[in-house]
Amino acid sequence: MIFSADGKNLYVTENDDNTVAIIDVPAAHVLRRIGDSSQSPAAEDGCMDNFCRGKGATGVAVNRDQQRAYVSSWEINALTAFDLRNGQVLWSTALQRFPQTVLLTPDGTQAWTFNLVANSISVVNAATGAALGEVIALEGGDARYLPFGRPLAFAMAPDGRHVYAGSVHSNSIDVFDVAKRSRSARIDSGEAPHDLAVDAVTGNVVALFSDGVVEYDRQKLAPLRAYRFCGEMTTWNIALSTDGRSMALTFPKQAIAMVVERNTGLLTHVFHTDDWPSKAAFSPDSHRLAVLNAGKTPTVSLLDVHARMALDPLRSQISELFCQPGTENTQWMR
Repeated sequence: MIFSADGKNLYVTENDDNTVAIIDVPAAHVLRRIGDSSQSPAAEDGCMDNFCRGKGATGVAVNRDQQRAYVSSWEINALTAFDLRNGQVLWSTALQRFPQTVLLTPDGTQAWTFNLVANSISVVNAATGAALGEVIALEGGDARYLPFGRPLAFAMAPDGRHVYAGSVHSNSIDVFDVAKRSRSARIDSGEAPHDLAVDAVTGNVVALFSDGVVEYDRQKLAPLRAYRFCGEMTTWNIALSTDGRSMALTFPKQAIAMVVERNTGLLTHVFHTDDWPSKAAFSPDSHRLAVLNAGKTPTVSLLDVHARMALDPLRSQISELFCQPGTENTQWMR
């Protein structure tokens, strides 16, 4: 799920339909869909949905002028480029097993894709689909024996110079030089992150772990500040606002999305969503939060985060998310 550069459209993959929905954000309705929703599922394969099969539109990236969309797993184990003006396929190139998150460099020349099961990263020429160098294998080999729906942490720096990937076998965050298409550093985090985001203002890396959130300095790759959860939380997704002031987390089991002020670590917004909120994204102006609800009937919530919410009526039901926001005690920092 990704906003267009002007914030007017939202692009959302629909895995079971194998399509990408293009949502008019101000009007809050689907403009159209691209892809082929007529593909029938495999019969008697033991799977209830496309995700189980390792197929169906999963990740999406869109270039700045909204001329092209890059969609992972629209064809099995492949990345496909669509012409957004007419919905036609421009090219489709084979990757490795179950490609998911797609990252596009700011200049629109390279597409980086994380292959979930292969536990590797593929880089292709965004104009032609041709592979750029060898596939980058992450430490420990493929992840076929790990949970199929495991969290995937993959993010690109705003300037397009570095890509960050959670390494499930080495319990670390790998840093890749985009120009060289090779690993340049590693953050020994002690646990593979559930998700990663990069501050568009500072370039710092923000990692979500099972017990909290840690921000790492972009140059030293050392922890700067941390936010520790008050209790046991189940969340696999984090998003940062473009202005760097807020972060949002989704909580599938509670059907809740929360927004926190980064400077204080205090809640500013709490939203009840539809079933199983799994992904969040801020609009480019940081005024809206889109939440993908991946329940039986997938929906998208478009939420206003521009005005501060009155939280006092909710205090009897919801406490602060973090007990040690911005703490100087680095003992638990990763």
